[in-house]
Amino acid sequence: MKKFLTCIMVLSSMIIAGSLPIFAMDIQTSSEQNPIALENDSITYDMIDSVIKNGKIIAISDNEMDFSMTESINTVQTRGKGIIENEIKTNVKIIALEGTVDDLLSYASIIKENDGSVERSESDNLPMATITTRVYYTKYTYSDGKEYYGINKVTGRIVGAQSGSYLGSNTYITKNYAHIGQEGYTPSGYRSNSSPYEPSVSTRSWTFTAPSSWKNYPVANSSSNAVGCYYYITLTRGSESWKIELTNNIW
Repeated sequence: MKKFLTCIMVLSSMIIAGSLPIFAMDIQTSSEQNPIALENDSITYDMIDSVIKNGKIIAISDNEMDFSMTESINTVQTRGKGIIENEIKTNVKIIALEGTVDDLLSYASIIKENDGSVERSESDNLPMATITTRVYYTKYTYSDGKEYYGINKVTGRIVGAQSGSYLGSNTYITKNYAHIGQEGYTPSGYRSNSSPYEPSVSTRSWTFTAPSSWKNYPVANSSSNAVGCYYYITLTRGSESWKIELTNNIW
């Protein structure tokens, strides 16, 4: 007998100010396998992405999209010999609890994704240290030819003598600070996502991973937009202090 599983799952991870509308998913699966219960906190935007890219749209309205998905699974007969090919059919309804499904349609128009990175460095005049950041990003190319960029992560490092916060010659690192973000026009309008990041002054290398919500708002390649990292350290020798500053935007 076929078993049916119906779940209503609210994407609680997307309930943040200025983020995508809140969505729910109504999933009905018909299969010979036992139903699997999914917890709310296991629902991610990647799951919606999979439905959009692999499913067939069977109905659409201002705040609802219905998809049909078919998956073939080979199973070995427990009695006798041979393999049986079973089809699992799933109907997925994505409901916009706030706003419309326009953001989903926009995301569904992505036809190509490419990953890349940009590295830049800066030193002081003495020099006592060199700071470097590398911004890792994904470029999204849409069906209309437009390109948008989103940060995946940023790494930073300090190269100098000695170790930890001490650089030699009575010189210390007394501030280690980065501000990372992507700001500008996205497929769903103007957005600003950014975060300060302050490693310990004794940390010579660090990694910042962008929040998953940033993926929803890649920024257009334009001189008026910014995708990258501002990083600086403060060096102190006695009563004297100075900064090494570095701006690393990907364009």
